[in-house]
Amino acid sequence: MNPGTVLHHLRVLVDAGLVEAGLARPGLRNSREVPYRATGRTVEISFREESDSGASVSEAILEGALASYYAAPVADRFGESVATMRLSAARQEQFQRELRDLVSRFNDEEGAAVEMLVAFHRAGSDAVTN
Repeated sequence: MNPGTVLHHLRVLVDAGLVEAGLARPGLRNSREVPYRATGRTVEISFREESDSGASVSEAILEGALASYYAAPVADRFGESVATMRLSAARQEQFQRELRDLVSRFNDEEGAAVEMLVAFHRAGSDAVTN
């Protein structure tokens, strides 16, 4: 990957408030390393209409999150769950809103970075699992 392309995208993420630059430090061969870290800001991307581009972006988000999960040492993975719920459209919207609020309330700038993936989809059957 081209370092200039990476730097451009990092700057876009900085401008969006999703990552922040740390203090620069000397790198290899007189270069300058700038560490970046996530700010903890949550972003929700939702595609309600079916389209090739929407599916591609959604799949990229899921693949990226799963790659991050699988890259973590097993000892650093501490919770997986799957649940099937029965929700009306109004309750589904309320649930998603309250989940976003819960994530925001628990975000602690002094704490360790923890990633969470939440993906909603219609269940394949009428079975309900708790």
